[in-house]
Amino acid sequence: MLSYQDMFNFIKTLQFFHILLKQRVDGVQIEEHHLTLENGVEMPIDVYDYKTHPKGYIVFVHGKNRPGYRDPRGIAFCKAMAHYGYRVIAPSYQRISNLQINIDVVNDVVFSINDILHKTDLVPTQQLAIFTVSYSGTIALHAAAKPLINQHISAFCTIGSSSSFVRSCRHALSEKGCTDIYARLIFLRALFHYSKDKDDALDKALVCAIDDDFAKHQTHDLTDYLTTLPTEQAQQYQHIVDNIMHTDHYLTQYQDVIDDLENRLTRSSDLHDLRCKIALIHSVKDKIFPPAESAAMYDDFTRMGIETKMVITPLLDHVDANFSLRKIKDIWRLINVFSFFFKHV
Repeated sequence: MLSYQDMFNFIKTLQFFHILLKQRVDGVQIEEHHLTLENGVEMPIDVYDYKTHPKGYIVFVHGKNRPGYRDPRGIAFCKAMAHYGYRVIAPSYQRISNLQINIDVVNDVVFSINDILHKTDLVPTQQLAIFTVSYSGTIALHAAAKPLINQHISAFCTIGSSSSFVRSCRHALSEKGCTDIYARLIFLRALFHYSKDKDDALDKALVCAIDDDFAKHQTHDLTDYLTTLPTEQAQQYQHIVDNIMHTDHYLTQYQDVIDDLENRLTRSSDLHDLRCKIALIHSVKDKIFPPAESAAMYDDFTRMGIETKMVITPLLDHVDANFSLRKIKDIWRLINVFSFFFKHV
């Protein structure tokens, strides 16, 4: 039997999805602010507010793409959560937008949240939640466990994420794993970047290929860049990109790089130090990280005694909220997990 409060939260969450699907939200104000982080990084942030006094505070850690905090998909979530009654703070994580995978990215999230917590005009309660997507969920999870901020994080929600760099990388680059070219290129770039074979020209070629894929090949950055290189070098780079679906050998060739990044990224944080409620949402048809990743995280967090809710749903496509409201049972499960998150913000 649902309590009155649970039923109220359920109805409000249903309204949240209605607003999210409309892709049009009236009355949400967006203001730009700036942070100067402890590590010297200058960071713009967008602050989303609705007409009412905020009933809670959410930091949105955007996905790994060029638009970053201005990605229309992220903006849609931020506006819908603001309309729900929360103040949503969306920092611009430059290293994430630049497609980097390193410990500095985790530190940027930690330092930005710490700075936000000390701005009483933004978060007077010194408590907030984190909402994030895809590989940024891996980054934000390890940030949320850091002692500098872990006591101030009340809830954490991620869509389509993983908690392990090794598992993510192996799935992304294995022959029978990830079918998403964008993700494959990002992980392959990380391996090349941190290996002894680091090649700045190849790094730029891979970034161009990533940008072309994100733009659905409406841009021709890679082709334009390769014309500036010697023919043999350009052909070598083109061969790497053309064979992006056949990358198993890199997993063996760069095993030392994978282990090093795992140690610096994933094992640098003890997830036992998480103090927040966790909501895990995953598409059953996710092409980047398999839903088994969320299932593994759910098992791990449950063993740690962290209260966690999970839903693996056919209603989402990785992180896109373009689903049908006709599947009532699946909608109920999805709303139940979102409602759990909102309840603890």
